[in-house]
Amino acid sequence: MQSNQRAGVAVDTKYWGAFAGALLFLFYVGILTSFNSFDHALEQLHSTWYYIVPLIIGFGTQVALYMHLRRAKCASASVATSGGASAGSMVACCAHHAIDVLPFFSASVGLFIVQYQPFLMMLGVLSNIMGISFMLRIMQQQGTYPTVLRRVMKWNMDTVFKAVLAGGIIIILLSWSGL
Repeated sequence: MQSNQRAGVAVDTKYWGAFAGALLFLFYVGILTSFNSFDHALEQLHSTWYYIVPLIIGFGTQVALYMHLRRAKCASASVATSGGASAGSMVACCAHHAIDVLPFFSASVGLFIVQYQPFLMMLGVLSNIMGISFMLRIMQQQGTYPTVLRRVMKWNMDTVFKAVLAGGIIIILLSWSGL
């Protein structure tokens, strides 16, 4: 009976993840539409889809994992904050459009965001990957992972998390240095 409960929780948390991803997508489109137009939102989505899609999927995955951990009573504040990077990088992606609407918005801040938009979005994607591996590590340590993750949990998640963290730092440093 317990495996059915675990599977039921996994199915339920998938819906939370999909809902969160859909809300993040609507938030992205809503911000761009409010600062410019719906056509502009579609243009931006078309030109940055390779960042937007992983951000949305990563955010939804983190929410699903968080909900599972929360129901298993082992979620922490650091798990909750790791998902915030997705929304933050989506805002950074389109915040430079605030210049169009808010005349008091500093042009230098807008130019900074425009200049570093790809870096900020990549930072959000890497943060998603780190957050997901962190939550999988907690699930493995607590033995509270859903049956759908049984194959993934054969890997040592502590090693995976450390490798993702090191790889993320290296990628960030290389991209920041302009390589």
